[in-house]
Amino acid sequence: MTTPHATIRPDYAALTQAPVCAEPYTHIMVPHFIRKDDLPELFASLPQINSGGSFPPQSLSLSPLVQALVREMEGPELRRIIADKLGLDLDNAPSMLTIRGRTREKDGRIHTDSTAKRVTILLYLNPAAGVGKTGRLLTPAP
Repeated sequence: MTTPHATIRPDYAALTQAPVCAEPYTHIMVPHFIRKDDLPELFASLPQINSGGSFPPQSLSLSPLVQALVREMEGPELRRIIADKLGLDLDNAPSMLTIRGRTREKDGRIHTDSTAKRVTILLYLNPAAGVGKTGRLLTPAP
Protein backbone atom coordinates (compact mmCIF):
# COMPACT_ATOMS: atom_id res chain seq x y z
CA MET A 1 0.00 0.00 0.00
CA THR A 2 1.35 3.44 -0.87
CA THR A 3 -0.28 5.46 1.93
CA PRO A 4 1.74 5.09 5.12
CA HIS A 5 -1.06 6.13 7.55
CA ALA A 6 -1.27 9.91 7.14
CA THR A 7 0.25 10.41 3.71
CA ILE A 8 -1.37 10.19 0.34
CA ARG A 9 0.28 11.03 -2.95
CA PRO A 10 -2.06 11.41 -5.93
CA ASP A 11 -0.75 10.16 -9.27
CA TYR A 12 0.53 13.47 -10.62
CA ALA A 13 2.37 11.65 -13.43
CA ALA A 14 -0.96 10.28 -14.71
CA LEU A 15 -2.41 13.79 -14.63
CA THR A 16 0.60 15.18 -16.48
CA GLN A 17 0.26 12.49 -19.17
CA ALA A 18 -3.54 12.69 -19.50
CA PRO A 19 -4.80 14.36 -22.67
CA VAL A 20 -6.79 17.56 -22.61
CA CYS A 21 -10.08 16.80 -24.38
CA ALA A 22 -12.10 19.49 -26.15
CA GLU A 23 -15.50 17.80 -26.48
CA PRO A 24 -18.11 18.35 -25.21
CA TYR A 25 -16.10 20.94 -23.22
CA THR A 26 -12.44 21.32 -22.31
CA HIS A 27 -11.65 18.68 -19.70
CA ILE A 28 -9.10 16.21 -18.41
CA MET A 29 -10.03 12.84 -16.95
CA VAL A 30 -7.52 10.87 -14.91
CA PRO A 31 -8.57 7.34 -13.95
CA HIS A 32 -6.96 6.31 -10.66
CA PHE A 33 -5.62 9.76 -9.77
CA ILE A 34 -5.89 8.24 -6.31
CA ARG A 35 -4.09 4.95 -6.70
CA LYS A 36 -6.17 1.77 -6.32
CA ASP A 37 -3.96 0.52 -3.50
CA ASP A 38 -4.66 3.70 -1.52
CA LEU A 39 -8.45 3.56 -1.85
CA PRO A 40 -9.34 1.05 0.91
CA GLU A 41 -7.47 3.04 3.58
CA LEU A 42 -8.83 6.31 2.22
CA PHE A 43 -12.42 4.98 2.18
CA ALA A 44 -12.04 3.88 5.79
CA SER A 45 -10.78 7.36 6.67
CA LEU A 46 -13.53 9.43 5.02
CA PRO A 47 -15.79 11.42 7.34
CA GLN A 48 -19.30 10.11 7.89
CA ILE A 49 -21.64 12.60 6.19
CA ASN A 50 -25.28 11.59 6.34
CA SER A 51 -26.81 14.63 4.69
CA GLY A 52 -26.66 16.21 1.27
CA GLY A 53 -24.69 19.26 0.41
CA SER A 54 -21.10 20.40 0.28
CA PHE A 55 -19.02 21.06 3.36
CA PRO A 56 -15.81 23.03 3.85
CA PRO A 57 -13.13 20.70 5.25
CA GLN A 58 -12.75 22.78 8.42
CA SER A 59 -16.41 22.09 9.29
CA LEU A 60 -15.81 18.33 9.40
CA SER A 61 -13.83 16.03 11.65
CA LEU A 62 -11.19 14.75 9.22
CA SER A 63 -8.75 11.92 9.76
CA PRO A 64 -5.05 12.67 9.25
CA LEU A 65 -5.18 10.84 5.90
CA VAL A 66 -8.08 12.94 4.60
CA GLN A 67 -6.36 16.08 5.90
CA ALA A 68 -3.30 15.04 3.86
CA LEU A 69 -5.46 14.59 0.77
CA VAL A 70 -6.99 18.04 1.27
CA ARG A 71 -3.47 19.51 1.47
CA GLU A 72 -2.55 17.77 -1.80
CA MET A 73 -5.71 18.99 -3.53
CA GLU A 74 -4.99 22.56 -2.44
CA GLY A 75 -1.25 22.28 -2.97
CA PRO A 76 1.11 23.90 -5.45
CA GLU A 77 1.87 20.78 -7.49
CA LEU A 78 -1.74 20.16 -8.53
CA ARG A 79 -2.23 23.87 -9.21
CA ARG A 80 0.91 24.03 -11.37
CA ILE A 81 0.04 20.96 -13.45
CA ILE A 82 -3.55 22.12 -14.05
CA ALA A 83 -2.33 25.62 -14.97
CA ASP A 84 0.23 24.21 -17.42
CA LYS A 85 -2.20 21.77 -19.04
CA LEU A 86 -4.96 24.35 -19.48
CA GLY A 87 -2.73 27.33 -20.27
CA LEU A 88 -3.91 29.33 -17.27
CA ASP A 89 -2.19 31.60 -14.78
CA LEU A 90 -3.44 30.31 -11.43
CA ASP A 91 -0.65 31.77 -9.26
CA ASN A 92 -2.87 34.21 -7.38
CA ALA A 93 -6.24 32.62 -8.10
CA PRO A 94 -8.34 31.81 -5.05
CA SER A 95 -9.39 28.24 -4.43
CA MET A 96 -12.34 26.68 -2.68
CA LEU A 97 -12.44 23.03 -1.67
CA THR A 98 -15.57 21.33 -0.41
CA ILE A 99 -16.40 17.77 0.52
CA ARG A 100 -19.76 16.52 -0.62
CA GLY A 101 -22.01 14.45 1.53
CA ARG A 102 -24.81 12.54 -0.09
CA THR A 103 -26.30 13.64 -3.36
CA ARG A 104 -29.90 14.69 -3.52
CA GLU A 105 -32.36 14.74 -6.38
CA LYS A 106 -31.70 18.44 -6.99
CA ASP A 107 -27.91 17.94 -7.16
CA GLY A 108 -26.10 17.48 -10.43
CA ARG A 109 -28.39 19.53 -12.63
CA ILE A 110 -26.66 20.98 -15.64
CA HIS A 111 -25.63 24.53 -14.87
CA THR A 112 -23.06 27.17 -15.68
CA ASP A 113 -20.66 28.02 -12.91
CA SER A 114 -19.72 31.57 -12.02
CA THR A 115 -17.72 33.40 -14.68
CA ALA A 116 -15.16 34.08 -11.93
CA LYS A 117 -14.47 30.35 -11.60
CA ARG A 118 -11.44 29.40 -13.67
CA VAL A 119 -11.34 25.62 -13.14
CA THR A 120 -13.52 23.05 -11.42
CA ILE A 121 -11.83 19.91 -10.15
CA LEU A 122 -13.99 16.94 -9.20
CA LEU A 123 -12.45 14.01 -7.35
CA TYR A 124 -14.86 11.09 -7.21
CA LEU A 125 -14.49 8.90 -4.13
CA ASN A 126 -17.55 6.67 -4.12
CA PRO A 127 -16.85 3.37 -2.35
CA ALA A 128 -20.25 1.95 -3.34
CA ALA A 129 -19.48 2.50 -7.03
CA GLY A 130 -16.65 -0.02 -6.97
CA VAL A 131 -12.93 0.56 -7.25
CA GLY A 132 -13.07 0.74 -11.05
CA LYS A 133 -15.09 3.98 -10.89
CA THR A 134 -13.37 5.73 -8.01
CA GLY A 135 -10.27 7.79 -7.55
CA ARG A 136 -10.93 9.61 -10.83
CA LEU A 137 -10.00 13.21 -11.34
CA LEU A 138 -12.06 15.27 -13.77
CA THR A 139 -11.16 18.88 -14.47
CA PRO A 140 -13.82 20.64 -16.49
CA ALA A 141 -12.80 24.11 -17.58
CA PRO A 142 -15.29 26.86 -18.40
